[in-house]
Amino acid sequence: MAVQLIVSCPFCGKEDVGAQAVVAWPAGKDEFGRKPEGADTEAAAICGHCSSAMIAYLRCGGDPKVFNPFREKAAAYNSLHSLHGTGCELLGVRPEPPRPDVPAHLPPRVERAMLDGELAFLRRDWNGAAAHYRKAVDRAVTVILSQMEPPIDPERKMLGQKIALLENTGLLPAPMLDWIRIVKDQGNFALHEDDRDFENAGEIEPARRFARLLLEYLFTLPKEIELSREGTSQED
Repeated sequence: MAVQLIVSCPFCGKEDVGAQAVVAWPAGKDEFGRKPEGADTEAAAICGHCSSAMIAYLRCGGDPKVFNPFREKAAAYNSLHSLHGTGCELLGVRPEPPRPDVPAHLPPRVERAMLDGELAFLRRDWNGAAAHYRKAVDRAVTVILSQMEPPIDPERKMLGQKIALLENTGLLPAPMLDWIRIVKDQGNFALHEDDRDFENAGEIEPARRFARLLLEYLFTLPKEIELSREGTSQED
């Protein structure tokens, strides 16, 4: 039955799932740096949840006395061995499991909501993801309005009212205001629709994409421009 690995499956998304390494070989070349650093052994592994195949990368120390027993155990279909007993260390799998995609340099409360949305998306909680993307955008709009000169107090206002306030400032172009409206509507649907739920990633992809683009425009790009200018002035 091979060597048992514990992985996060890049195909079904199951975390800490058993995957059986069924064949192993010395690691090949890595001209583009795509493999985990230090990997000297590769193995084909099968996810115990969805039966999809992945490549596992391990460090066995480059020692044939370690690698050869690992290879033999990986090919032993009549028994299952733990990785701990092989002397090898699992460094990662390819393709890599999906990770939360949260823009950099966000205010903490905005970042938390966006991260919650991404974690919900990765566990396929489509309604939860849409609701959290809405919350992230709502909090972002609150931050922007409160930083206006003179500041606009957005507290105790619904997101639709905040959008109207933001529209009056002329700060954002019309397409971005439409992005916010789409995220708002999809979040409202997730929270309040009684007859139907979101059923797949494609249905909430607009909310996910527009929320990310908006946050990058409002927070990530301005901060990166600031850091870039600081680096340029130091070089001068």
